[in-house]
Amino acid sequence: EDIFWLMYAKYEWQKGDIDRAREILKEAAEAHKTKDTVYLAASKLERELGNYDKAREILEQACEICKSGKLWMQRVQIERELKQDDKALDLCERALKLYPTFPTIVHPKKEFDKARTYYEKGLEYNGKTSAQLWVCAIHLEQQLGNFAKARSICEKAKLRIPKNPELWYVSVRLEVAARNMQGATYMLSRGLQECANNGELWALAIELEPKAQRKAKSLDAIKHCDNDPYVIVAVAKLFWKERKLEKARKWFERAIAINPDYGDGWIYHYRFEKEFGLPLLVQDIVKRCVEADPHHGRLWVSLSKKVENWRLKPDQILKLGASQVDQEFTVIE
Repeated sequence: EDIFWLMYAKYEWQKGDIDRAREILKEAAEAHKTKDTVYLAASKLERELGNYDKAREILEQACEICKSGKLWMQRVQIERELKQDDKALDLCERALKLYPTFPTIVHPKKEFDKARTYYEKGLEYNGKTSAQLWVCAIHLEQQLGNFAKARSICEKAKLRIPKNPELWYVSVRLEVAARNMQGATYMLSRGLQECANNGELWALAIELEPKAQRKAKSLDAIKHCDNDPYVIVAVAKLFWKERKLEKARKWFERAIAINPDYGDGWIYHYRFEKEFGLPLLVQDIVKRCVEADPHHGRLWVSLSKKVENWRLKPDQILKLGASQVDQEFTVIE
């Protein structure tokens, strides 16, 4: 299996034996010529070392051998990282001709009209399966201030992919961005009817609730999603607001224990301890976050996926996220 080759190569890489890691990946490519994971790992190794030309070469050759949209996507990402926008656009267009049903290959938003056209074309192929592509189309219109158009797309998306919590979450956020809190509350109510056990929607419900009702809403959320990290972090933030520090600390710890991959839990916990905790405790959170190496969470992903942040380590994203917590509308008041 290719996974064992990849684990072996990673082990040698982490030991510092780069040449041996390259040899292992080369042998893996010969043994598994049609596995895109091997080529992706080899290109990642070269990118991490700053060898972009070599990474390009690996992916270009791999695209001739292995038919995979993921390989093309990484070719696009390399050009984006190097700020070669024209090359990235060209690769996008070539990739979409080969893989029109691959939803992750999307046209960069720099050229809005072209982006809109590509989203529409992509949704013809993936409209019933890719919530992600609908979300991109919604965000494009929201970014341009076309809230009516964004709402229309959102409603179509929810009809094509019913009971999808991501689409309901985006629908609520859209109304918040439009400063239509009544509409946000309505959409949230509908979303919780369709997705009654979704922790992220319940967490949002807690934070959009008027202050006097937040405690009651948090009890409702816990009844539906007792061990959901989104809900647990939302409750911890309530305790933080009320300056019930030990309770807040306990709930933050509970959240990261349940799901160490939830990066936002680490960010809020770190920010909390920076304000109220001892230096040794703050250092311990950083150490444990690096060991957990989280990859999920709205705030975490919004930072880690920015081109300029692709090289950042978990501790750097953690600190960057903590510095942005105050800018969120959900921050402790």
